[in-house]
Amino acid sequence: MAEYARGSIKKDTSHMEKREEFVGMLKENQNKSAVKQEGNKLPQYVCAIIASIGAFVIGTVLAWTSPTLKLLETENSTAQLHIAPEKTDENTFQRMWISALTPLGAILGALPAGYFADLLGRKKTMIFFTVPWIVSWALLIFGTSVAVIYISRFLTGIITGLFCAVLPLYVNEISEDSVRGSLGTLFQVFLTLGILFDYTLTLTHSYLIVNLACGAVTVLFFAVAFLLPESHVYLMKKNNRPEAEKSLRRLRGPYFDIHVELNELRKNLENAGEQSLSYSEMFTPVNIKALAIALGLMLSQQLSGINAVIFFAEDIFTIAGVKNAALCTIGMGVVQSMATVASSVLVEKAGRRLLLLISSIGMGVTLIVLGYYFKIKDDPANASLGWLPIVCLFFFIIVFSLGLGPLPWMMSGELLSPEIKSFGSGVAVATNWICVSIITGSFGSLTKAIGESFAFWLFAVIVLIAAAFVFFFVPETKGKSVQDIQLELAGKKPSTQSNGNA
Repeated sequence: MAEYARGSIKKDTSHMEKREEFVGMLKENQNKSAVKQEGNKLPQYVCAIIASIGAFVIGTVLAWTSPTLKLLETENSTAQLHIAPEKTDENTFQRMWISALTPLGAILGALPAGYFADLLGRKKTMIFFTVPWIVSWALLIFGTSVAVIYISRFLTGIITGLFCAVLPLYVNEISEDSVRGSLGTLFQVFLTLGILFDYTLTLTHSYLIVNLACGAVTVLFFAVAFLLPESHVYLMKKNNRPEAEKSLRRLRGPYFDIHVELNELRKNLENAGEQSLSYSEMFTPVNIKALAIALGLMLSQQLSGINAVIFFAEDIFTIAGVKNAALCTIGMGVVQSMATVASSVLVEKAGRRLLLLISSIGMGVTLIVLGYYFKIKDDPANASLGWLPIVCLFFFIIVFSLGLGPLPWMMSGELLSPEIKSFGSGVAVATNWICVSIITGSFGSLTKAIGESFAFWLFAVIVLIAAAFVFFFVPETKGKSVQDIQLELAGKKPSTQSNGNA
């Protein structure tokens, strides 16, 4: 009997040991899955792509003058209106205002973008302001006077400036740290595709088709924007945790522990004390530093001479003896799009700083060579160098698209803390458009005053200064949480990186 009892105890003990071992294995597996847990990337990519259709529309806005101004100058155009013939004072005046009203409107649209994004939400702001975008295309389709073009381009500029701030903000907030860079560069990818779309429409020689096609893309964006979830960051700011959970569940998938990320986000928002801070209280030394770096990147992008080079592209092709400048312009758009896609692939591998340094140094060297060509081009002995400016132009576009093109938009959202992100994004975008207006408006006068070669050398000096700015002041943000980025800006050692996103 005693032996039977001892046997039973041994069996029970053995059973308990196996059970404890099994439970231990379960806990170990759960801990491993918790450590390695990452959300489903597919919903994030889908939402970022849908949102970036808005950037495609921005591209069509920016490149609109390329296919349309010449069409408006011909009496056999399909347009219902015409601008003055070429080489007249009236033509110069009309072209200037048609080109200038969009960036001027964008400055006005960017400044209140953060206010509307916080008032209505990121998603509702995009949907609401797409309506006047559609109206602006309708004005171009049905308008019968040059004044209609002025109104449309100014209205389009306002909406474009607003979207340049809200779109990157939305994509930044819905993205996990591990894919934030790749998704952030989609803004510039789709923007360049929109530009290429407009360049291609040039081949139709139809003003009506250009505007109908651009308007159709805008209507498409309006329709698909309803499919997007609202930013969970915005919902948590509004203390709407139930809706934030629903939104994050859609973005991360059913097997992701959303509570860890939302709790971390809530902690960051509480530490920031956003609800009780005035604008003056938001500007802590760290926030000022983050905003200064964001503004510095925007200034570097536009003062690099990118718009001046694109503005001068057709003249460069003509000087080089190219017969079909339109096809070369399309080719340039294709190269720009491909290089921007390459940036979206490299940004999570090479990092932000390296791409920015390669971009700015490469652009500086190219501008030096381009300036040298314009210095010697009038010498008959150098007639065989007609290929050189074309190579410079394409290389310039490639290195710009790898770094200084897409990354300032994305990094503005990464660097700015939650309490200043909406306001700071609007200021950064407004600064960008102010530079666009200045460079575009003054480049012709600058080249007349100091010559093409010295103008390009001036841009080369600026962009090399930008490289030094990146090297000394811009932190690497690849794979880092908002909290770690803020700690690094404060000069403190970042904590252990997490999968959360703030």
